[in-house]
Amino acid sequence: MKKILMLFAASLLFACNGGDKKKDANTQNVVQEKVADTTQIKIANTSKYIPVKTWVDDFKNFRSAVLTKDKAKLKTYFKFPVVTTENSSLWYLIQLSDGEWKKRKLKYGSKADFFYEEDLDRYLN
Repeated sequence: MKKILMLFAASLLFACNGGDKKKDANTQNVVQEKVADTTQIKIANTSKYIPVKTWVDDFKNFRSAVLTKDKAKLKTYFKFPVVTTENSSLWYLIQLSDGEWKKRKLKYGSKADFFYEEDLDRYLN
């Protein structure tokens, strides 16, 4: 049993020690490629939004637009008018008074519950 354990320990040591040279060579190549890639990047990147490759990038851009209150960018995320349904409405966030609701109903009629582009301009402070 002792010989089997020694044999197992020796093979484990050999297996773990043998791949270091290949790993170091691969790591060095990757590092050199990344350094070469960064030298080609333009330093003066004027765009404050990252290129969209995944939905995560798109969400980060949306978050940045909300935080910086970039109305032009935010308008690209909505198809106006935003139609409200029985279970979803944006108006509970704004809490209009009764007088404001009356003015809104006079202006838009039966579509007073919809959220229009001018509403985004008005309420995004």
